[in-house]
Amino acid sequence: RALTSSREFGSNVAHELRTPLTSMRLNLDLLRGADLEPDDQTLILEQMLSQHDRLLRTLGALRLLSRGDLTQGESNFEEVDLIDLVSQAIERNFGGDKDIDLSVDLSNEIPLVMGWREGLDVAFGNVFENIRSHAVLPNQKLAVNVIARLTEGYVRIFIEDNGPGIEPTQRAHVLERFYQVTDGNRQGSGLGLSLVDQQMAIHDGIVVIGESELGGTLITLSFPIEKNNQS
Repeated sequence: RALTSSREFGSNVAHELRTPLTSMRLNLDLLRGADLEPDDQTLILEQMLSQHDRLLRTLGALRLLSRGDLTQGESNFEEVDLIDLVSQAIERNFGGDKDIDLSVDLSNEIPLVMGWREGLDVAFGNVFENIRSHAVLPNQKLAVNVIARLTEGYVRIFIEDNGPGIEPTQRAHVLERFYQVTDGNRQGSGLGLSLVDQQMAIHDGIVVIGESELGGTLITLSFPIEKNNQS
C-alpha cells in the first residue's frame, strides 16, 4: 500500500509540474520563432510569469507536505498562541484590503496549545489563500468571517465566506492531495487544503468543510486541548 501510494504521489507530482513547464516551453518557442507585436510579447511574458509562480507555489507546497510527513510530532512542538497565528495570517492575506468585508471575533479565553508553529502557520495561511483564490464572485464584494471559540474541550476556529461554496459530494475530496474542484479554475495545485488536513492530523485535530450562513464555504478547525492542559 505504501509503494502504491508513493507511486501515485510521484505520478501526480510529475503531472502537476509537467503542465506549466510544457506551457512555458510553448511560449518560449513563440517568443523565439514568431514575429510578434509588442502587445503580444507582453501577453506571453505575463502568462510565463503566472506559470512560473504556479511552479513555485507547487514546489513550496510539496516541500511543506514532505516536512509534515516526516515530522517527529511532539519533538517539534512548543507552546503556540493560535490567536496570534490566526491574526498574522489574516493580516498577511486581507490586511488593508478595502474590497473585502472582513469580520474577526477571536475570543480572549483561548489557551496556549502545544503545536508545530510553522505547520499551523501554513494551515491558517492556506485556508485564507484558498478563499482569495476561489471565493471571489463577479459583481460581489468578498465577505469573510473568522471566529475563535473555546467549546467542549476544543479550540474551534470558524472561517466562512460568501463565495460559490463547495458541493457536498466534493467536500471530503478537496482535502485530498491534487484534487481540484471542477469549476474550470486551474490556477492552484490542488495541494492547499490537503496541507490544512495534514496539519490538523498532526495536531490530533479535525477539519470540517460545510456550508456558510453567508452562502459560501464554512471551514471549521478544531484543536483538542485536554492533553495540552496535562502537566
